[in-house]
Amino acid sequence: MERNRLLGALAALGLLLTLVGCGASSEHARTTPVGDPGPRRAAFDDMDVDQDATVTSAEFYGAIEGFYDDFDANQDGRLDHAETANGLYAAWDLDRDGAIDESELGRAVVAWFPSRIEVRFDQWDTSNDGALDRAELHAGLERVRVFAHYDGDDDGSVTDLELSDALFSYWDIDGDASLDALEWRWE
Repeated sequence: MERNRLLGALAALGLLLTLVGCGASSEHARTTPVGDPGPRRAAFDDMDVDQDATVTSAEFYGAIEGFYDDFDANQDGRLDHAETANGLYAAWDLDRDGAIDESELGRAVVAWFPSRIEVRFDQWDTSNDGALDRAELHAGLERVRVFAHYDGDDDGSVTDLELSDALFSYWDIDGDASLDALEWRWE
């Protein structure tokens, strides 16, 4: 059961990155449902352990624990700048071609960044080849100080709880400490 919940949460995060449109403002994309709701609804239901039609921060945290472990290369329970950037690179390269294109970056920004962060692909793609390599992504992440947004206590590392809290707060648009169907974008 726990493994199924984890797989469902990982699928939900992947679907979120895949299904949120590129080019729209972050706030618009966070409140506008797109595509077939079936897979997203199933992922939402998997995270909603008590089946009350909302996902609490505790339910969300439980669902993404394994996802965090994939980022934590040295398994010390804390992400440094490099682990965070490398984890994001792996998560955002949706087609697994070894590069992040403009569409992949656009989808990732909506899901992983606060709406106040502005990202333009052409400013990150310094080689002008239409794809971000690891160095370009790392530099872009540093410019917008994304690590600082995840590092809640400003101690130079990101714990699983800090990452969970940051992502949860980005998606909890109405600030009611739970994610509902609209915030999860399936209704």
